[in-house]
Amino acid sequence: MLQEGSVGNVYNTGWRKQHVNLPNAFTFFRILLIPVYASLYLSHLRGQQWLALAVFAIAGLTDVLDGRIARRRHQVTSLGKILDPVADKLLLMTVIALLAWSGQVSWWVAGFLLARDLGMLIGGLVMLLIRRPPPAADRFGKMSTLLYFVGIFLAVLRLPGAEVILWMAVVATFVAAFHYLVRWRTMHVPPATK
Repeated sequence: MLQEGSVGNVYNTGWRKQHVNLPNAFTFFRILLIPVYASLYLSHLRGQQWLALAVFAIAGLTDVLDGRIARRRHQVTSLGKILDPVADKLLLMTVIALLAWSGQVSWWVAGFLLARDLGMLIGGLVMLLIRRPPPAADRFGKMSTLLYFVGIFLAVLRLPGAEVILWMAVVATFVAAFHYLVRWRTMHVPPATK
């Protein structure tokens, strides 16, 4: 005879076994780093931009590690598929919003990049919910992301050229988005019958 609460215990134990793993721990840690980054960036500590940049780099490292470990250990979970892009976009949106708020980049470029990240976040979650997997990242998407990160590093360190590179990331984003939609349609929309 099952004891009271045993079904709940089995459920909780099964859920923990499936979702509580090292890759998801890295993702949660990345989310926790967001307020740490914001606090350091807004602080008046000596070398605060270097400290903030170090936190940003650590967050980026956890992003690389969680994906590799999840694939290598076969620990890809539905929770991880949702949380990983959420953590990435929240971090980038926080960084670019703070850069605009402090006057390091214009609100125009920040607005485009914030819209980019919000759109990617919503689009990714919708595709996950309707179970239509997105196509793999291509050279346009990777170029956009690379330009985005380089621009952020330059802007945080208050080095010249950040705004130009971030505008290049905006342009690359539009190209990548168009190419992405074409490839997604090819993958999931059957050709019209004659």
